[in-house]
Amino acid sequence: MFLLLLLFLVPNQIHGFDEKSIDINKLWSFYKNEFQKSYSSDREDKYRLNIFAQNLGTINSHNDRAAKGLESFTMGINKFSDLTFNEFSSKYLGGRFRTKWLLDAPIQHVADPNESLPDLLDWRSIGIVGSIKDQGACGSCWSFSTVSSIESAYAQGTGINKTFSEQNLMDCSWLEGNLGCNGGWMPDAYRTITRMGGIMTSSDYPYVGRDSIICKYSQSKAVTTVTNYASVSGVSNMKSAVAKNNVAVAMEVDNKFQHYKSGVFASNGCRNSSQALNHAVNLVGYGKATIPVTPSNTTRDGETTEVDYWILRNSWSTNWGDNGYAKIQTGQCGIEMAGYYPIVKLHW
Repeated sequence: MFLLLLLFLVPNQIHGFDEKSIDINKLWSFYKNEFQKSYSSDREDKYRLNIFAQNLGTINSHNDRAAKGLESFTMGINKFSDLTFNEFSSKYLGGRFRTKWLLDAPIQHVADPNESLPDLLDWRSIGIVGSIKDQGACGSCWSFSTVSSIESAYAQGTGINKTFSEQNLMDCSWLEGNLGCNGGWMPDAYRTITRMGGIMTSSDYPYVGRDSIICKYSQSKAVTTVTNYASVSGVSNMKSAVAKNNVAVAMEVDNKFQHYKSGVFASNGCRNSSQALNHAVNLVGYGKATIPVTPSNTTRDGETTEVDYWILRNSWSTNWGDNGYAKIQTGQCGIEMAGYYPIVKLHW
């Protein structure tokens, strides 16, 4: 625990000091020990140290801006801090864009203009959102996003919390076009479950972080199935859907999101186009926050504004972000472009 505290305190302390006073090698040793990092050679170690130092500079520069009220979120050192963004993308992002993704859904969720929605909502407080998981160095985010939505739907309907199997989808969804560690799409995963007639628990079909062409699904061990699913797009429709469900969504991840730690994420690096979607997560609530107005919008120091945000559940372990979660401002990084939630069979 001491090392973990030091790891997150030191970057803030060293910024602004003379470069010679920074013992980057000691910090590097702390980092490798805390995140259990090991490399194949001294050359690889030095290469990773150089990337770590560059990322540390990015984090410190950003957090300096945040301290001055010029950013709405902070960055922090995490298990991805020894990776370039290209390396990070190839290992941990796995969305597979489909041109007609919205037309694939049997149901389109449209908000009722007369419905009354709560101003704030957090499904975690209701106890229907499972604990944060870790997809590892595999582009299987689509299966984690799918499973999280099913776990919540099952818990809502039965009052029973079950942990379902991402590996079940990894190995058995090839027919629908999903590609294991090389990406996939949530509606295709729902269709896989419908075709198989169910999904198994993670204890019966544990996650191994790599895909296989051998599907080990057993109908006798299935717990529930997906009978239908809905798509949702647009801010108002998404708020209506999230007010009722844990929604699996696609988003665009940029190099800032790799280092996210806390606050309301917003980035001008996102293209906000459907072609840029590259990661699958879940929206498990929403709220409002007061954030600084950037100088591009005002000449007055300290001015703030209120924004809406989503509570985002990720699958990069609790070592990333705010214990595995993030807040992301509405309208950012394509977060409302492609959402889905399942209708599950409650009585087996």
